Amino acid sequence: MGKIHATKFQTYVDQAIDRAIIEKRIVGTVVQVAFGGEVIYSRAAGYADREQKRTMEENSLFRLASVTKPIVSTAALALVSQGKLNLPDPVTHWLPASGPSFLMVRKLKSQFSS
Repeated sequence: MGKIHATKFQTYVDQAIDRAIIEKRIVGTVVQVAFGGEVIYSRAAGYADREQKRTMEENSLFRLASVTKPIVSTAALALVSQGKLNLPDPVTHWLPASGPSFLMVRKLKSQFSS
């Protein structure tokens, strides 16, 4: 990404973040964008805890719980479509210390797994 395009991109993202906070659609956020394996944008904005007035930091923790399942499933299916992941593979193919070899990647994307 060229210097001019990177600057425009950063300005656009900054404006989107600022607008979302001003309009009270979000309390705080951490945004990181990578391009070509390199982080080209990183910013923390708003509050991690509004009541305590604790500002968001780039290393703030988010308690996402099951919200991550659709994100991980989408990423896994993208890898399947690229031929980089096979649903019938045992999980131990990718994570050798993960447990029983009969657990398949397909099972991980179901609601029965955590």
